[in-house]
Amino acid sequence: GEGLVPFSVGAEVVEDGVTGALCAVGDVEGMAAAALRILGDRSLWNTMSRAAAADARERYSLNDVVAHYERFYTAALK
Repeated sequence: GEGLVPFSVGAEVVEDGVTGALCAVGDVEGMAAAALRILGDRSLWNTMSRAAAADARERYSLNDVVAHYERFYTAALK
């Protein structure tokens, strides 16, 4: 897991301040500043990385992903 710095587009996977830092669309300077802040603070980077990894394990467990695909294909075949 790594802390991320994506643009905020409305369907967020990143929790701002927890698993990364969200930036307004087009705010390249803000994105660079957020990335440098995270990279410059080893403790913050470690905390966000651990939170991102835990979130990914919870959100994208094998059982959940398989169940999602089963529902998708079942609906598509009807």
